[in-house]
Amino acid sequence: MRNTCLIRGGQILDARTHGAEARDLLIIGGRIADIAPPGLTVNDKTEIVNGMLLVPGLVNAHTHGHGSLTKGMGDRWTLELLLNANP
Repeated sequence: MRNTCLIRGGQILDARTHGAEARDLLIIGGRIADIAPPGLTVNDKTEIVNGMLLVPGLVNAHTHGHGSLTKGMGDRWTLELLLNANP
């Protein structure tokens, strides 16, 4: 059985409204399965965590991703040369 967790009454930030509303967040197998108004019913095997502030993950995977494509090809490049040559 996959691990399930319910975050009950978490304040979910909404970038569009600049507010935070209380919601239940159901996580199954490490993925968000449902976001619902407080009171979501789950089985007794579900781990329950009460109220917290929930914000989206801060992921910045694009900034240096291109560097892996040219690794080892520019041994004579300094950081300054690389930054100035790339518009």
